[in-house]
Amino acid sequence: MASEDEAHIQVGQLGTEMASGGMNSALRDAARFAEVIRKATSGDHPDTIAGKAVRIEPSQDHRIAGDVRQCGPGRLCGDPPPGTARISAPALIALACAAGILRWSMIGLAETASVAMLAQLLQGATLGFTQLGAAQYIRTRVPEQVISSGTGLYAACAGLLTASCVLLGSFLFASVGGRAFLLTSAMCGAGLAAALALQAHEARQASGLDAG
Repeated sequence: MASEDEAHIQVGQLGTEMASGGMNSALRDAARFAEVIRKATSGDHPDTIAGKAVRIEPSQDHRIAGDVRQCGPGRLCGDPPPGTARISAPALIALACAAGILRWSMIGLAETASVAMLAQLLQGATLGFTQLGAAQYIRTRVPEQVISSGTGLYAACAGLLTASCVLLGSFLFASVGGRAFLLTSAMCGAGLAAALALQAHEARQASGLDAG
């Protein structure tokens, strides 16, 4: 990839890399890495290491033709996890935001470390439902030829928003302490309202199609 600077990779005791934030690199090198993945997913460089490492899920046409890969008993690659197929993407995101309101409110108002630690158990719901909802929304609403770009845009926006919140939170924490996390709870409340509005909008659209 010909990186310009060194990078730091956070690993566990067994040497396993940490996902979602475990790599710290220069911005230009991060962009180079993203470009390598983009080219690999486009199929222009199938013989490179990245091209062999990146697996592109089969399209619906390939599945119909019989080019189907199993990702588990009775499941196809690209299918949503069991139990979430009947839940709409806005509903999954709304669940994540509701869990986020509870989680960050508990942490912001916690008087003891045990309460904050208990609230952290909700991270699985906040992160998991958010990722599932976003992935399902992109998979079902974004044209197949630009899904990779859509996923990259989502990841970039999520990363920038997280970095902005961390920066702002550092100033707030210095002045109000743990109450700074209540801002995150308020942001989850705004996200919940937006997700419910999106779900209602799509329901109205579906009703209009059925009526037509």
